[in-house]
Amino acid sequence: MEGLAEYYSAELAQKIKRGLNESALKCQSLGSGRPLGYTVDEQKHFQIDPESSQAVKTIFEMYIKGESNAAICDYLNARGLRTSQGNLFNKNSINRIIKNRKYIGEYRYNDIVVEGGMPAIISKETFCLAQAEMERRRTHRAPVSPKAEYLLAGKLFCGHCKGPMQGVSGTGKSGNKWYYYYCANTRGKERTCDKKQVSRDRLEKAVVDFTVRYILQEDVLEELSKKVYAAQERQNNTASEIAFYEKKLAENKKAIANILRAIESGAMTQALPARLQELENEQTVIQGELSYLKGARLAFTEDQILFALLQHLDPRPGESEQDYHRRIITDFVSEVYLYDDRMLIYFNISSADGKLKHADLSAIESGVFDAGLTSSTNLIPGRTPGAGFDAGLISSTTSEQALYRLLRLIL
Repeated sequence: MEGLAEYYSAELAQKIKRGLNESALKCQSLGSGRPLGYTVDEQKHFQIDPESSQAVKTIFEMYIKGESNAAICDYLNARGLRTSQGNLFNKNSINRIIKNRKYIGEYRYNDIVVEGGMPAIISKETFCLAQAEMERRRTHRAPVSPKAEYLLAGKLFCGHCKGPMQGVSGTGKSGNKWYYYYCANTRGKERTCDKKQVSRDRLEKAVVDFTVRYILQEDVLEELSKKVYAAQERQNNTASEIAFYEKKLAENKKAIANILRAIESGAMTQALPARLQELENEQTVIQGELSYLKGARLAFTEDQILFALLQHLDPRPGESEQDYHRRIITDFVSEVYLYDDRMLIYFNISSADGKLKHADLSAIESGVFDAGLTSSTNLIPGRTPGAGFDAGLISSTTSEQALYRLLRLIL
């Protein structure tokens, strides 16, 4: 029955396609959206609608004269004219009309093109002038200023209210552009925070400088590479998981075979097809998990990991300062909590998901943790962050999952 259904479905699709092509060769309307300015007669042929076709002519005339899309829309909407769907005109609808070759009598459906297959509303000369004007507008647009980049977007949070900090720009009296980070809760009708805004360039440079000074040191990276390698080996040990899913797959195949035998023997019930479909879906999931587990193994040596880490010590040849800062922040920095007099940096190697837990943050702020939080990691012995803007904190725990995550980021 499934085979017959598939056959009849394919045959029906072919018949529909053949019927549409035959109608298109006759230049008939196929019901897939009637262009503005036309009606369809009883034989399904396009005919010019005297009222709406005048709107099409007006659009082309105003467009060629240099009127903006917005001005054309305002003119048409103010006079009660509407699109073929009965909606208000907008900038996109003007562009669609200007590019529509049906208005010069060219009938189109897929690969079928019939010159003069429908009555023309405008001349080919008018159409060509409109295309030339469209090209002129496309190539003479005002230069767009490069979009400002905020490297800490999504990673920076206010130390006072714990809300996200966002990037904003402003222009000074001298015309210079300034870029800042500000707390989202300091603006709007309900201001719940008084955090001061901070210079984007100064803050991003401070985060990178701290990371380079206390994390990107050869002795620290050597120790880190050993921990990452050990985490990789433990992560690659997927034998037990593979055995579990192979057992589940064998059980699944056995259940499917039992149902097929029951169907073949004539013991057909309404529940059997549904159960069979459920088992087949389950089999697809299990096979996907097995494919992932068998192909997810990483095999980097400790030296290769150290080499990749050492590439962060200095910019690459030809790499700009901005690109270098982006690489450092992307690979190592997970979250930054900014206060008025200090900041807390949380690195990707700090926890399984790289996120600072609320309890840990509260403990840090209450002074329960040591100011540097560096003694228990042994990653940066002898280095204690300085006070003020350069202050930072390193988590006291380093999880295997987070180290493995760092490995994927840098390699």
